[in-house]
Amino acid sequence: MSGRITTLIANLESRLSDLREIDRSPVDGPSDLRLFKVARRLTDDTRAEIAASYEAGTPSTSLTSQFNLGKGTVLRLLREQDATMRRQPLTDTEVATVIALCESGWSMRRIGANVGRDHSTIWHVLVRAGVPRRDSQARKRIPKSPGP
Repeated sequence: MSGRITTLIANLESRLSDLREIDRSPVDGPSDLRLFKVARRLTDDTRAEIAASYEAGTPSTSLTSQFNLGKGTVLRLLREQDATMRRQPLTDTEVATVIALCESGWSMRRIGANVGRDHSTIWHVLVRAGVPRRDSQARKRIPKSPGP
């Protein structure tokens, strides 16, 4: 066992010495080093192009691969460019507001207009929250019988 360990140590020392001999002089010409700061990598025109592509219907996931950016970076750039965001979930505060307005008797269309969302989005929020919806015709609800 000690011979095997000695061989492993010798191999590691050999590789370490090889790494120390690598030329670390600066590269002439364009560097292959990736710039991590988006402010340095993207021009204002590129930022505007990203926002315009998104508003034209390009998914943010496509923009991430096209511009070699992370999803969070693309979303941040879109917010900075005041792009209209698609399919953004309601915040916890908005959900609480929707539930409270529904329980106070507001229609889904009226709630949607109040929070700036479509009435179908409000419907989905209420279904997920388990809030019973009111009958707009004021009919008596007949409870569904449990299935077989």
